[in-house]
Amino acid sequence: MASKGSSLWPSAFMQQMQSMLPNSHRDFFASLALPSPVSIRSNPFKPIPLDAGFDQVPWCPSASYLPERPVFTLDPLFHAGCYYVQEPSSMLVDLALKEIGIDTRPITALDLCAAPGGKSTLLASALHPDSLILCNEVNRRRSNILRHNLEKWGQTNMFTSQQDPSSFTSLSRFFDLILVDAPCSGEGLFRKNSEAARHWSEAAVNFCSSRQRRILENVIPSLRPGGTLIYSTCTYNDQENIAMADYLSTIGLESVELRSAESYGFVKKERKTAVGYQAFPHLVKGEGLFLAAFSNTRDERLPAAPRYKNMPAKGPIPQEIIQYLGPQVTKDLLINHKKEIYYVSEAHRESLFQVRSFFNVAPITLGEMKRAFRPSHGLALSTLIDYPDVMPLKLDQARQFLSKKPIDNLSMTKGWHLPTYHGYGLGWIKSLGYRYNNYLPSELRILRDIDLLKGN
Repeated sequence: MASKGSSLWPSAFMQQMQSMLPNSHRDFFASLALPSPVSIRSNPFKPIPLDAGFDQVPWCPSASYLPERPVFTLDPLFHAGCYYVQEPSSMLVDLALKEIGIDTRPITALDLCAAPGGKSTLLASALHPDSLILCNEVNRRRSNILRHNLEKWGQTNMFTSQQDPSSFTSLSRFFDLILVDAPCSGEGLFRKNSEAARHWSEAAVNFCSSRQRRILENVIPSLRPGGTLIYSTCTYNDQENIAMADYLSTIGLESVELRSAESYGFVKKERKTAVGYQAFPHLVKGEGLFLAAFSNTRDERLPAAPRYKNMPAKGPIPQEIIQYLGPQVTKDLLINHKKEIYYVSEAHRESLFQVRSFFNVAPITLGEMKRAFRPSHGLALSTLIDYPDVMPLKLDQARQFLSKKPIDNLSMTKGWHLPTYHGYGLGWIKSLGYRYNNYLPSELRILRDIDLLKGN
């Protein structure tokens, strides 16, 4: 018999796991009755001290387990992008990048199913800083969440798109790295999300498997010969996992072994020439995950995507914008037809415009030119920011700003000011002399009542 509480799970799922784990399925089901671990991954570009007593996530040195789940929305450092709350098993991507060795040189990367942004921000932290990372999410609502999380992370080498995977066939042989965290049946999230268990069925597994195969077939032509594909799901069944890896190994992709994954408790799964790694919550302090890495050995006959020749001419940065930016920003700014202003580094310029010749790609907005320059929320959180009129806030004041409530004991001169907490930007305030406006986007404000939590 399975453990107490196993009646919560669909009977077909229980039979599947008993067959998959004949000697440990009781331990597996018992683990699903335990609380999910809580972990955060630090932003290396916005360092903060962490409690020395926190346990490190073994396969991701920048991540730590927390002893309990705090109210993250009440922490200004969370809003400033100093860390990302991420499920620990999914950080196996960090180990894969290091073992493959793709983190040592500038590359062009695609995170195909990127929302909400955990793996995209991990790529931005782990890859060479001159790498270009295209973060794609076809769902509009999830794409907005992705954009907000990328803004918080603050790096300017991340760009967003909202394309169906079929759109990427036009970018033949373009990306050095493609990460496909595929939509799946969600078995690995059952203990975190009871809705996932209620909606699970064998038909859903079949549907997800077919959709995953379509996604992969659409995007593989855009992987350069010798490039790397990382495929992952948050599920357990072989149909969506090792069987998909086996299929990829039959079409010219070669499995890459992750030598140290097993030492951290990940189970090595094999089928013919395919290899992948599975996280089970009774063996790994994390949720269910499957990950497989591949090198592209296909005899690629498709021509490479044509080089984009008509790049916009470089122009000087408008003087009133320079005051917001650090001295390292000396090159391209792109001003589009809506007068929105983007920063595009020289390292990413050609690749970015090549992608934009096929479909819309959005860099992080720095602001917009109207009668005068209006800085964006993304600029306040960007690592480019170097603005002199900072406004250091205490914890209570920072929470008031993030709730768009009146801020206690605030005085300022007229003009734009950058509220900060522990030195990191939170947004913008503009003083008119007799009053001020809080420019924090309304959809990002803290909604819960903070008055009872002052000083905590």
